Amino acid sequence: MGLQASYVRLHENLLDLTHLSFLHAKSFGTPDYAKAAFETEIGDGKFALLRQVVPTTLPPVWGVPTGLTGPGQAARIVRSEFRSLGLHEVSVLFYDCHLPETDRPQFRIRTAHMPTPETATSTHYFIVHGRDFALNDPGTTRFMHDQLFVAFQEDVDGLALQEQALASTPAEDLYEFSVAADAPAVAMRRYVLARQQKEAQS
Repeated sequence: MGLQASYVRLHENLLDLTHLSFLHAKSFGTPDYAKAAFETEIGDGKFALLRQVVPTTLPPVWGVPTGLTGPGQAARIVRSEFRSLGLHEVSVLFYDCHLPETDRPQFRIRTAHMPTPETATSTHYFIVHGRDFALNDPGTTRFMHDQLFVAFQEDVDGLALQEQALASTPAEDLYEFSVAADAPAVAMRRYVLARQQKEAQS
């Protein structure tokens, strides 16, 4: 996919998926996602956010393939991790939160987001998506593919608009407002900037 925005903004977008409740309200976001409990991990080149949405009602892209379609039936445990400049991994675990731990099937998906910078404000955006259920069901593959790429296009459109807004706003009118969930994204940006500065000096 062609992304008319910086690859750093894509990583930032992925590190705090609070935006699912808003940008993806019609695809795979839910209203409770942005309010769910979260944990952060910040280290030397390692930045991650874990969000646990329990209980929740899954959107169709997850509910239909897993069978977890009931209101307030599911657990949605999401880990989003910056692995390198060219790789971001999002892993999600789903299960029926009303069943005992020993009796509940688990469903896992993993998505690799692989941005390759084209220019300072454009990116080649590659996505690979995998699952550990319904592996031999082409109908599930097609359903999830179609649903997911609607959501990924929402990211592409939203980030492009953000890039345009930043480019057209005078520097003196720009300010940043961050909350606790933004900590990994802010740390990641500082890490990338430090690497860029070090390479420029070498």
